[in-house]
Amino acid sequence: MFTLVLFSGFFALTLCDLQYVFVNQSKTWAEAQRYCRDKYTDLATIENKQQTIQLLDTVNDDSIDLAWIGLYDDLNSWKWTLEDSDFFKAGGKDFRNWYNPDPYNYGAQSLCVYMYNGIWYPASCFNTLYPTVCYDGRKNASATYVVIYQHKNWTEAQSYCREHHTDLISIRNETESQKFEYFIKSFSYYAVWIGLYKTRSWSDQSNSSFSYWSSWQPNIAGSCTVVSFSDSWKWADENCNYAFPFICYSAGLGSSRQYYFMNQFLSWNEAQRFCRQNYTDLATIDNMEEMNRLINTVNGSYSGSAWIGQYDDVNSWRWSLEDNDFYQEGERDYRNWYHEPDNTGGKELCVYMNSNGKWYDTSCDYTQKFVCYDGRENASQRYITIYDYKTWTEACRYCRDYYTDLVNVRNLTENQKILESTGGGVWIGLYRNRIWSNNQNSTYQNWRPQISGSQAQPDNGVNQGIEYGYQHCTAVSFRYSGQWTDEVCVSSMPFICYSRICTQSSCTRQYHFVSESKSWTEAQRFCRQNYTDLATIDNMEEMKRLIKTVRGTYYGKAWIGLYDDMNSWRWSLNNTTLQGGFKSWFVQKPVNSGGKSLCVYMSNSQGIWSEAPCSWTFPFICYDGTVNATTSYVYVYQFKNWTEAQSYCREHHTDLVSIRNEIENYRVLALTSNYYYTSWIGLYRSRSWSDQSNSSFSNWRSGQPDNAGNSEYCTAVSFSDSGNWTDENCNTAFPFICYSVLGSSRQYYFVNQSLSWTEAQRFCRHNYTDLATIDNMEEMNRLINTVNGSYSGSAWIGQYDDVNSWRWSLEDNDFYQEGERDYRNFYHEPDNSGGKELCVFMDRNGNWYDTSCERYYTPVCYDGRENATQKYIVVNTGMPWTSAQSYCRATYTDLASVRNETEWQQILSITRYSYYGYYSGYNMWIGLYRNRLWSDQSSSSFTYWLPQIQGDVAQPDNGVNVPGEQGAQHCTTVSLKYFAQWTDERCFATLPFFCYSDVYGMFV
Repeated sequence: MFTLVLFSGFFALTLCDLQYVFVNQSKTWAEAQRYCRDKYTDLATIENKQQTIQLLDTVNDDSIDLAWIGLYDDLNSWKWTLEDSDFFKAGGKDFRNWYNPDPYNYGAQSLCVYMYNGIWYPASCFNTLYPTVCYDGRKNASATYVVIYQHKNWTEAQSYCREHHTDLISIRNETESQKFEYFIKSFSYYAVWIGLYKTRSWSDQSNSSFSYWSSWQPNIAGSCTVVSFSDSWKWADENCNYAFPFICYSAGLGSSRQYYFMNQFLSWNEAQRFCRQNYTDLATIDNMEEMNRLINTVNGSYSGSAWIGQYDDVNSWRWSLEDNDFYQEGERDYRNWYHEPDNTGGKELCVYMNSNGKWYDTSCDYTQKFVCYDGRENASQRYITIYDYKTWTEACRYCRDYYTDLVNVRNLTENQKILESTGGGVWIGLYRNRIWSNNQNSTYQNWRPQISGSQAQPDNGVNQGIEYGYQHCTAVSFRYSGQWTDEVCVSSMPFICYSRICTQSSCTRQYHFVSESKSWTEAQRFCRQNYTDLATIDNMEEMKRLIKTVRGTYYGKAWIGLYDDMNSWRWSLNNTTLQGGFKSWFVQKPVNSGGKSLCVYMSNSQGIWSEAPCSWTFPFICYDGTVNATTSYVYVYQFKNWTEAQSYCREHHTDLVSIRNEIENYRVLALTSNYYYTSWIGLYRSRSWSDQSNSSFSNWRSGQPDNAGNSEYCTAVSFSDSGNWTDENCNTAFPFICYSVLGSSRQYYFVNQSLSWTEAQRFCRHNYTDLATIDNMEEMNRLINTVNGSYSGSAWIGQYDDVNSWRWSLEDNDFYQEGERDYRNFYHEPDNSGGKELCVFMDRNGNWYDTSCERYYTPVCYDGRENATQKYIVVNTGMPWTSAQSYCRATYTDLASVRNETEWQQILSITRYSYYGYYSGYNMWIGLYRNRLWSDQSSSSFTYWLPQIQGDVAQPDNGVNVPGEQGAQHCTTVSLKYFAQWTDERCFATLPFFCYSDVYGMFV
């Protein structure tokens, strides 16, 4: 019999970017689902055992026993209630953790799933009451709170939070208030600052009417707000000049490195192995911001030491992580020693960080907890704390096996983040001679100074007996504010891994299929001139993306950037070697029997690679890797040999496409799927990528590369063979695929409606993201092009004067790069005539002027939402709604979402010019289901239902007057007869439909 012990309130935690919320209210499964969807996103979804273990370990509360999760039986199969396909990783939907591996549905009743001690059991959806686990995928749902024990006035506290975290805490609703109370209840201060100012304005510009004032508050005693611990955490106003402790929050993961604290004791080497297996590597810390982030990962839950990725290789301190792209100038040299390293006994070769963030060298064989980071492709950059004590070597191995490496500390900020993340001593990636585990070069140090009874660090164990001279690894001490100590590398302690955030510019290549056939060299030249290089492919994910870009347009071969220089396979881009990474050969081990130059082409159906003489001609694929942009593939439908294709890509793009993984392979295959030819890619023997990118990924067709005739040195993608690669003669003329880095993906929308500045701001925030923000002249020109002569007057932009300074309406720090907040384009302005010109408009020439905020101009909005640049595709084949959804998800991204008037206008323009006439009697599916749920989980209140017309009721009517369809019209169409207005229809109706795609592909 299960013992069910309930607990009060809510408890939120972050797991691998998932925010889970436990709700202590007994409900049926359907009630729990409704509650989670109303308050959060959906019932909890669990993709693997690691998430189960992390959830249980993180909660670590014996009072939590049974709770509903989002799995249910629809009588045909077990399904997750969360339908967002982008939410799941490969295989994640199929993960099960049953007590009985094959649960039987007695009586064919509806069954739902509860979790007990991490194990799943089926139960009736309607007759059983349990607490609930919700998943919260909303913006800032995973915000973390950080208590700062320093007494500061409100303005100083605000500055500190903005410098080291995101901002002073905002409490916007009852759930956040309860989460805050749970977080703060173990602290005993009289009061702490929060972000509310003048009783109505939040420091981070949050828009909320929620309040939790104490009785007789606010009483105008001051303009700033504290939470009173003596009054059940209710609010009171205080003089802003008083000094209190305060609470910051960090919203989401932003662009910062993510640390993970592991509460297991390992040696440094064990910790390194653990982080590399599960994340990227032991934690690397470059600056104080990262130090703060790492410290915040632990957040007081641990006060000892933990390994980081620095270790001593006898000659110098180095980082465990060796990825040069990880580090900016000088970041490899960051150190945070505390009177270290001293290498006592000559054996202190590894580094741990104590509870104050200071580093110490010690023996790598000590076991400590450790922190990994995860820098894998498409992983958010994360610090992962490992609560298992390992030696530094073990910690380093663990981080490299599971993540990227032990954490590196590149500057003071990173040191502080690690300290806040872990709260206790953990290994970091530094080892002697204080080189970071990932070979980062950083001058920053944060060694612990001399304290009573202990030498300044690093001391190499000078007074520690047999450890003298052996403290070669670095740890961060959370007892001493994140300062560093050198430790014996075999010491066991926790450790810190880090992971790299993938941005559009760093993780996503844009492939361009070039249908013009060129040799590999010509294709490379073309891609380099027009994009970045011939396509480089690092993994299967990129391979799939490349395939998807060409899909349905080409079925032959196309050059990519991999080529054979007779010594080894290389990619055209940057001449990087293929080595042991992603491959898609027709055979596993290509043999250059004749030792001649070989190039690689990819088939258009399976994405399999084959080698061929570089003189053969195929179409080819370039990619464009222009600075500050997302990589873009270009399919060139011109038959060229590999060398010609390479030249073409380099001349017109960047280089022939490199395929580094399965996703890129898939993208190339999608790009060329409408063609019946194979295509050159950037691989040639020694299978180097044309753009010199460092990738070992390959996708060769079985039997490829074979260097047939001893003359196939360049690589093509075969789109008749799922995008697999083949080596080809570089002189063969193929189309080719270039890739490019797109320019700014910021989307502007001109709204032809006169509003005051405040009304314009409200309109843009409701329908898009905010009023237009302009960072530089490039964005200025882009905004002007948005209007494109359709309007010759003045238009509001997002700049305003808050009396102290000019500011942008959009407050998102991640939006701006260094110096971009300060861009101005005033024309003999501002002059603030009469002291009331506090808002800014732009004239038709792009010049800025200040004026009264009450005047009426048309606004320009900025849309920064995910999929803001989606493109619509009409599919004429009639299908039921669910079949159309499956088709769109498999072929493009999803059924079309129409979230605002601009997107509706795009749908209207397609139907107006292309599909009236023969299709004029049709309705076409879009992604709206049950009048409120978008197939891709978009959040939008925009609707465009068909109003009442003669002979028909207003939509949606759920089939009220249609015999046999009353209550059954749950899916949505746009009417081609009534100007793309919406109707609800029976989901089994067979209709054409609109997909959308967020893959940028281009055909030449």
